Amino acid sequence: VLGARVSLQIGLIITVVAALLGVPLGIVAGYVRGALGEAIMRVTDVFLSVPALVLALAAFVVPVSPAHAAGSPTWSSRVAAAQRYAEGRVCLVAFAVVDERGWRHRYRAWAVAPSASVLKAMLLVAYLRKASVRGRELTQRERDLRGPMIRRSDNAAASTILGLVGASGVNRLAEVTGMTRFRLVLPIWGHSEITPRDQARFFYRIDSYVPARHRRYAMRLLATIVPS
Repeated sequence: VLGARVSLQIGLIITVVAALLGVPLGIVAGYVRGALGEAIMRVTDVFLSVPALVLALAAFVVPVSPAHAAGSPTWSSRVAAAQRYAEGRVCLVAFAVVDERGWRHRYRAWAVAPSASVLKAMLLVAYLRKASVRGRELTQRERDLRGPMIRRSDNAAASTILGLVGASGVNRLAEVTGMTRFRLVLPIWGHSEITPRDQARFFYRIDSYVPARHRRYAMRLLATIVPS
């Protein structure tokens, strides 16, 4: 289907170009004659000696990327669709995403919203970065506590780990990761504040914030979250 479409495009454009150029040149060559008419005829002979398909392909190249070839939506079209949806909602909708090339797409990305369970991922990273933890293996009890917090969004486990990390540990992680609008709210940590920009930036680079010893463990937890 794609090949046929491109072939039709090439044929149509070459036909139009030939008509726009050939008809005026033919009129000039027939009317003026002489050296100018002869020159026009010789140029025409050169073009006629080249196979039509080769000439068409040389004169017209259609750049087609895999995404466009298959009719797949681009990041721009996805973001535009999400923005239209957001603008049609009564409540405030904001988002920020990072694509596979590291480019950021955003809409009202500086809007502050409750962090809710996003804080649990921050607690995991903050705990693994602790000086007393980063250089050693985790105990089974530590694993049994962090697993439910991430995989099943266990609030009780998150409260326990927050007590171990402390507000200073969470705020220090926010500073290290470049968050600009994060605010930890206690005692109801789910009401902590964060922006879509800070969330997207954190999760895009989350593996680099985890110490090498614990990186595989942390990424495995995040990749095996149980749908609720």
